[in-house]
Amino acid sequence: MRLSLRTQALLLTAVPLLVLLLVFGLAVSRARQAQQMAYWGQHSQTVLEADAALAASISDLNLAIAANNLKQTPQTRLRFDGALAQMHQRAAALVTLVADNPEQIVRARHIVDLIDRITPVARQTFALARYPQKQRQIEQSKPAQQLAHDFERTRADFERAERRLAIDRFRDFSSEATGYIASFIAILVAGIILCAVIILVLGRRLSNRFLNLRRNVERLANDEDPIPLPGDDELSQLDRQFRETTMRMRREQAISSQLQRALLPQQLPTIAGIRIDASYRPAGNGPEIGGDWYDVFILGDHTIGISMGDVAGHGLLAASTMALVRQSIQTAARYTHDAASVLELVNRTIVDQGGAVVSAFFAIFDTHSGTMQYAVAGHPSPITVRSTGTIGMLAGS
Repeated sequence: MRLSLRTQALLLTAVPLLVLLLVFGLAVSRARQAQQMAYWGQHSQTVLEADAALAASISDLNLAIAANNLKQTPQTRLRFDGALAQMHQRAAALVTLVADNPEQIVRARHIVDLIDRITPVARQTFALARYPQKQRQIEQSKPAQQLAHDFERTRADFERAERRLAIDRFRDFSSEATGYIASFIAILVAGIILCAVIILVLGRRLSNRFLNLRRNVERLANDEDPIPLPGDDELSQLDRQFRETTMRMRREQAISSQLQRALLPQQLPTIAGIRIDASYRPAGNGPEIGGDWYDVFILGDHTIGISMGDVAGHGLLAASTMALVRQSIQTAARYTHDAASVLELVNRTIVDQGGAVVSAFFAIFDTHSGTMQYAVAGHPSPITVRSTGTIGMLAGS
């Protein structure tokens, strides 16, 4: 099966476009991953900042207790309540931020539980501002120290896990980036190789078919039989049209040649003592019929008529006019033996038939006396070759 030239052109266009689409798809996918990586990087930073803010809330709570120990006022109470509320809010926000990671949710909820356990201890410590000794007993008690230790350890674990998660994500992104770069290079190289192969194969086939088409044209021009191009693409169709047109022109040329020769004398008259030869060579090799003619015919016992000429143009009209003029000359020569009068009568006949451009030469040759009278009507004068070898042209124009 031969691909049409349009299909081959589409194929040559589609392969690079396909490669570009694949590369574009990879680039878009990579851009989306980069955006996702930027999002997770920002997300990890937000989580760590929220954890740091929670630690700052614990410090604010301790500062509020210390300020209350120095002087119990409504302002220190408000400061303590505000720090306590802020601590709970930031702990709850931490849980919301890590909702996408089950492990971090467990750690964040553990922090919330510890905050809930720290709250009554903090309230009790705040209430004992006038009793420093009891405050120290609470702060130095084993449950309180264990609670503080658990809180710091849980926060540290939470922070390390979040940092490790960010590093793992970045490592995965870097690995995928390496894979994408390798894919880019592989697709580009494969696309270049594929395009080169397709161009080479299709180009070679196309050039061979063009070469075969040119050879067929040369064969047709040299009247040789062409070798049909296989397939049903545009080149094979063009080759088939060339062959059909040439064959038709050959047939027309053969028919035209046969027709033109049929309109010329098939046999020249035989006259004792006179040798008559004729040679007809058309000026061109085209399929169209010309209007050239020659004729030799007997007028009397010792006179013969000789005519030749050319009708302007080609085709059936020129051939029919040629046959008319030739026959008219023969007819007119039967009524008058004056060459000029014969051509004048024929000219009237041509004018009556609608007119045509004709040049002619007519002569009446007397075989007894060896004399010849002739008339020339716009035709080149005949060339004569005498017995002495002298070559000349008859006078006339």
